[in-house]
Amino acid sequence: MNNFETINPEKTTIRKAEMPDIPLILKLVQENLGENLTEEERDDGFIVWNPSESELAEIIDISGIFLSMAGEKLTGYLITMTKNLGLRSPFFSEM
Repeated sequence: MNNFETINPEKTTIRKAEMPDIPLILKLVQENLGENLTEEERDDGFIVWNPSESELAEIIDISGIFLSMAGEKLTGYLITMTKNLGLRSPFFSEM
């Protein structure tokens, strides 16, 4: 996972994701999927949901994703979800 100690909070911005941001989000997801990490790296946490481009596009359009950016680098994201949108996703509907 990202080493947040090296990120300068004064140079971090938060903004709402747009459709062109989807590849950045997918790249960060892939880098932090549990199946792509060593056991030691998983101790810091990991991602279990691997969304598709269309799922992210729908979330951006309906409820929104917020990005933490250090310059042009995506350092994190927050996905917001409506109940109806969550019920349409096999991953979220089980929660």
